[in-house]
Amino acid sequence: MKKPRASYKKKDITDPEHDELMMWLIQNREGLVDAYYGDDEEELVDKSREALTAYRNKVNDLIEEVEAIASESGQLASVKNLARQRLKTIKTHLLVLQPEPLNEQFGRATIVEWYTQHTVNKIKHDRYGDRKEEFAGYVDLRMDIKEPGRIELTPAPRLSGPYVYQMSNILDKKEDDGEEQTSIDLKRLEDLEIDEPEWGYYVSPVTVVCDVRTRLSTYGDLLQDLKTLRELHDHEPRNVHIFLVVNNIPGEWKQIIEHEGFTVVAREEIASASE
Repeated sequence: MKKPRASYKKKDITDPEHDELMMWLIQNREGLVDAYYGDDEEELVDKSREALTAYRNKVNDLIEEVEAIASESGQLASVKNLARQRLKTIKTHLLVLQPEPLNEQFGRATIVEWYTQHTVNKIKHDRYGDRKEEFAGYVDLRMDIKEPGRIELTPAPRLSGPYVYQMSNILDKKEDDGEEQTSIDLKRLEDLEIDEPEWGYYVSPVTVVCDVRTRLSTYGDLLQDLKTLRELHDHEPRNVHIFLVVNNIPGEWKQIIEHEGFTVVAREEIASASE
């Protein structure tokens, strides 16, 4: 059994074919990133619907909370009347909510920074726990990108003060402390504001590390190199994805490598698909 690699060294860096494939990768980096990480129209529609459903669920929770106040208020007309007014406003607000027109620009994955022949260091700790970095090698291309994330509608309307799950505990004290509870209910209902929600778009930071290969010796050797490369990025605070970039690769190899959590970018396969 081979010992785990302490460094990451490429064997084909001096090949002219490596330069050619490297130039192809650099020239097509934006399209590749968007193809792998961007959202298409269907995905944007799904995210928008999920956000709208989540917002409606929060509003329905609010309706239940206001109805609980009204039903537990007994003969306290001031609370009942205000609760009914608030319910009418909330339900009207719920009816006019509409899906967001597609923001296709948000659906694009974008590159923030990119570096070629980027230095990779191995992180070690001495016996005192102090961190040390040792040079391990270079990666062909590193890209820090913004991946489209979730879509949200905010802010969701809610009553100030105790949440609904705390309400039963408070209402249990109504017999002994009815006046105080009435004051709390009125204050919470009076402070309730129904603002027009805004659509919020969130992105996730991701780092893509590309290993360009023109020589494929053995499957085992290649997979060990890829796993070593991944281990060298374990200390990164953000998600790091490893891409193997090749001209072509046996289908069985690609299937197993991707099963191990890597992404295979085959130039000839992409060229065939675009024809």
